[in-house]
Amino acid sequence: MTVPDADTWYDRIDTAGAVYGSLLAASVVVGQSPLQESIRPRDLALVLLATGAVFWIMHVYARSVAHAVDGRVGRTSLLHSARQESPILLAAVPPAAAALIATAFGLSHTAAAWWAFVTALVGQVGWTVAATRQAGASLRITLMWVALNLGLGLLLVALKVASVTDSHTGDHPDRVTTGPAVRPNISGMTQYATLRTWSAALNVLGAVSLILVGISAIIWAIEAEGFWPTLGVIFIGAPIALFLASWPIALGQMMRAVADIGDSVAGRSTAT
Repeated sequence: MTVPDADTWYDRIDTAGAVYGSLLAASVVVGQSPLQESIRPRDLALVLLATGAVFWIMHVYARSVAHAVDGRVGRTSLLHSARQESPILLAAVPPAAAALIATAFGLSHTAAAWWAFVTALVGQVGWTVAATRQAGASLRITLMWVALNLGLGLLLVALKVASVTDSHTGDHPDRVTTGPAVRPNISGMTQYATLRTWSAALNVLGAVSLILVGISAIIWAIEAEGFWPTLGVIFIGAPIALFLASWPIALGQMMRAVADIGDSVAGRSTAT
């Protein structure tokens, strides 16, 4: 098989595979329960890298077989396929590194998982921009695909929040058979856990909103015609948009503060 030479690495890379790999990494992080203390960052990094490697091998095999000549897979074809599909594997590296770096700075397992998820989502959006620009798409089409990928990321968050909330608020007969005196504490813990869950989800939503608004503000400033309109975007429009986009973070912090106060009051009541 003869593989045509490309001019640059950017022309040879499969940006669509990179988008797929980033979405796969984000799905893996969500599947490992980033809303709960259920996995260590080191284990999460290993799962991310292992999953990326398995899917990379599968795609390399599929591409090599699809381009086989007379039923034979040549060494050149195999190396070309491995290079073309490498973004699927490389997309797992930044989220894995983010989880390890977060825990190195003393963050909790949940925070490290959320950093990994946000990193995967940012990579997904970045590769989407690269793919659309590589295809010669207009700015409007590029923004549409960016919004779509952010929507997919938020959908993953919403599904995970819904599943965790259901698990907290569902019936657990085995937990209430110890006597009436235990029920108030369990009820309080369940309510506070739900608040913390939604607080974490709102913080992620706020971070994604800020990223999207920041990208839009940059494009807005570039598209503005004239010196004064550009300054107006930078010093008036962009700050107002960023302030409005940060409301989920403020609401999430308020919910977390309420949960902290509730835990403190419950702890004092238990001590007395």
